[in-house]
Amino acid sequence: MRTRRLLLCLVWCASLVWSVIAPVSHAARASKPSGDYWPTDIWLSTAPEEQGMDSTLLAEMLAFALEEQVNLDSVTVIRNGYVVTDAYFYPFNQGDRHNLYSVTKSFTATLVGIAIDQGYIADVDVPLVEFFPAREIANLDAAKRAITLRDLLTMSAGLTCDDADFFTLGQMRRSPDFVQFMLDLPMSDTPGTRFNYCNGVSHLLSAIVQEATGQPLLAYAEQNLFGPLGITRPLWSQDPQGYTTGWSDLQLTPHDMARLGYLYLRSGQWDDEQIVSADWVTAATTAQLSTGQGGGYGYQWWVPSDRMYMAAGYQGQYIFVVPSLDLVVVFTSSLGIDAGQYPFLLLEQYIIPAGESDEPLPPNPGALVRLNNLTLASASPVPPLPPVAHTISGKVLLLDDNLLDWRSLTLIFETGAEEALLIVNGGALVPVGLGGASRVTPARQVGGPATNEAVLQGRWVDEQTFVLEYNLLIGTDGYQLEMVFSPDGSATITIYSRGSGQVETVIALVQ
Repeated sequence: MRTRRLLLCLVWCASLVWSVIAPVSHAARASKPSGDYWPTDIWLSTAPEEQGMDSTLLAEMLAFALEEQVNLDSVTVIRNGYVVTDAYFYPFNQGDRHNLYSVTKSFTATLVGIAIDQGYIADVDVPLVEFFPAREIANLDAAKRAITLRDLLTMSAGLTCDDADFFTLGQMRRSPDFVQFMLDLPMSDTPGTRFNYCNGVSHLLSAIVQEATGQPLLAYAEQNLFGPLGITRPLWSQDPQGYTTGWSDLQLTPHDMARLGYLYLRSGQWDDEQIVSADWVTAATTAQLSTGQGGGYGYQWWVPSDRMYMAAGYQGQYIFVVPSLDLVVVFTSSLGIDAGQYPFLLLEQYIIPAGESDEPLPPNPGALVRLNNLTLASASPVPPLPPVAHTISGKVLLLDDNLLDWRSLTLIFETGAEEALLIVNGGALVPVGLGGASRVTPARQVGGPATNEAVLQGRWVDEQTFVLEYNLLIGTDGYQLEMVFSPDGSATITIYSRGSGQVETVIALVQ
């Protein structure tokens, strides 16, 4: 159910945002550059107050992300075409490419729009089967013949596709021919009548562009989208037949992701060139179909309201565009499915309120210094150790009986180190990643299955509390240990089992 929970989270979390943004129609969306430059080569930066944004709230956003250990990789906030916040969370660095996952779909759809503008494709009402005249298509009934390009763009093709837990996607990826697999699927609905999120449908869009233009989607993008926008280092995978992966796996930097959002904010114009038509931008970012869960869907863009639209991907990749605020916000993340609400929370509680002024604000040097310091802290590999870390380092703690069967444990900390060391039951030294990083070790070294591996990550959440995350690499079993230390080094340890849901608290005394 992971994909279904992700879709529900996208719609539900987005609904939290709409109440704090003043309604704006498509006609009111920004269409002219508000700055005196185009960010083809580089994004220019200013203090937030110069663009009418509050440094205090932006600093609070970063403080919350750091204190709550939100597994962000980056956050970039752009107002009026200028970067006002650009934070990278260790070990992700500025200039690193990130897998966009399903944000890729919005790039794919943009290239469909460009192909239509250039005359390679007549319009969105061309039937799917007309793009593949040489293929023999199974289950070719009247309903399948009626599928149009528009139905693919709006995730309403009517094909029998179940991507809850990525089921159909997995079947497609195990098939020898991804495009043929999708074309051969039987029908379940009348095309255009029901939203059904299906990754393989986006892959058909990539194949359609290649069939229409004679170029793989990546090559076509480099010439007609990436090149004009200044995106110079894309990576994009392809299927066994050489079709660019239409649903995922595009890798770009956060600044390159922002360029797509800015292109749409400017109604498809970039510098003096119309990259994709304004009509396409309007149609793509208008709810063409209800998702059935309170939101809408355009042409591979999520449109929960006409106030904002977004490209969204697995593990927390987002491009948010808020036209009424002349705002583009990009998140890259490594979030779990159940943590996908965090970018929405940060957007709603901090970023949007920070941009309520249409005019420049008075300088706020104190808040700006804090914002800059927190930006630097985000990039730091490991926060400073609390004093108790030095007190307990190297001491053997004896545990009561517990569900892990850990009789003793030792933690070893060194100032500035990117990992701690753990000894369980007097065994081997085992690395534990700090600062958001993880370490992988044979699970048997921490009392786990001999045929599996353990992924270990730790963090100090306050001056007395260390949280150890222990997950198995294969399967869903894992544990969280919250260790609250006393001044003498003894601890109360709460163990939570993700597999069984069992929770127990044990006492650990210094040997």
